[in-house]
Amino acid sequence: MAPKITVSRIGILWRIVNNNLVIKCEKVPKLGEIVYDMKLKEVGIVRNVFGPVSQPFIEVKPNTNVQYSLGEVFYIVERAGR
Repeated sequence: MAPKITVSRIGILWRIVNNNLVIKCEKVPKLGEIVYDMKLKEVGIVRNVFGPVSQPFIEVKPNTNVQYSLGEVFYIVERAGR
């Protein structure tokens, strides 16, 4: 049986700092998790989680020099049933 795949919205691009993306989280992913854009193209990996528990942020190190706009939405892909 193939694993169930769920695409989950994690938040929006809040700032770009030192070429890293700072995403204001709606859902906090795990460190090292792969982040995707709205076309489900791989953006990069989660390097850090910071900020208050009530409004966390994540830092994503992008894989490429693709430009993203503030307010753009990002996602993770979750696989269940492994």
